[in-house]
Amino acid sequence: MRPALAGVLLGAADSFPNVQFRNGCTVQGVQQTASEVIVDIHNKANDTTSQERFDILVASDGLRSLTRDLILPISEKESCLKSVKVFAAFFSIPAEPHDRPYANLYQAPGRRSAFTKPWTEQETSAYLTYCKYNQSLHDARESRDVNLQKTTLAGIFQGLGWETDRLVKGMMEAQNFYFEEISQVKLNKWSHGRCVLLGDTAYCPSPLTGQGTNLAILGAYVLASKLVKDGNNPRKAFEEYERDLRPYVNKVQPIPLGGYLPLLVNPDTSWGLWIQRFILSWISWLQPWKYFPGLKNVPYNLPVF
Repeated sequence: MRPALAGVLLGAADSFPNVQFRNGCTVQGVQQTASEVIVDIHNKANDTTSQERFDILVASDGLRSLTRDLILPISEKESCLKSVKVFAAFFSIPAEPHDRPYANLYQAPGRRSAFTKPWTEQETSAYLTYCKYNQSLHDARESRDVNLQKTTLAGIFQGLGWETDRLVKGMMEAQNFYFEEISQVKLNKWSHGRCVLLGDTAYCPSPLTGQGTNLAILGAYVLASKLVKDGNNPRKAFEEYERDLRPYVNKVQPIPLGGYLPLLVNPDTSWGLWIQRFILSWISWLQPWKYFPGLKNVPYNLPVF
């Protein structure tokens, strides 16, 4: 679904003649004056850096945003990442007929799980998760060495049963491999002068909440509404964006079950897995949610502009 959604959003943005996409470019420096933001942009293709001026800068480059580090004071950027001690890898593997039509989940002792989800006739989405802190996995992520990350994961999942060997083989060959130590972003302030943070860069809730995409799109809409209203006063627009959206973020960002969801969903022992499946079978049969009508999505009233 992620590629499909990205295609929709990119297609919509590309329909505007004043929108420009620059692939292979990164922000390397940010300076601010009272009336503009001066940005150093590095082009990897020709290894050149140019300095350009903008009215505002919106940083939305993800959980480990480098632009955020250029914008925020040191005290803020050093403490904003909060690990939830879960490691996850995402990649594609060649599809096989039995992958369809349903997703498949395999759990093993040691809080390890493997998951496949049909995507296209040629590809299946695959996921490997390890739900407790592991120094080797942490070091592999920090290294940004993809081969080290793959090798470390292979040592944990190889020979685990089910189709883990197939997933490990596919992972080693995958070109779209992504590995992360799942974390949240918690900041005291989402803007600094004429610069503002958006989406995971400002308030990443982590995939464990299922709210990341929702918050990113909602945040973009709210921020746009404030800029339409106060485009000549971006500081005021940024303050109102945060004032209106932060209460909603505070409601949906907490990890369910008091933060223990990853541990409860991924037991550490074979006995724990048996108990979990027994409980889930009873929950499926009893359907207790029917008796709690208050268990609904948290609403947000969109501004009109």
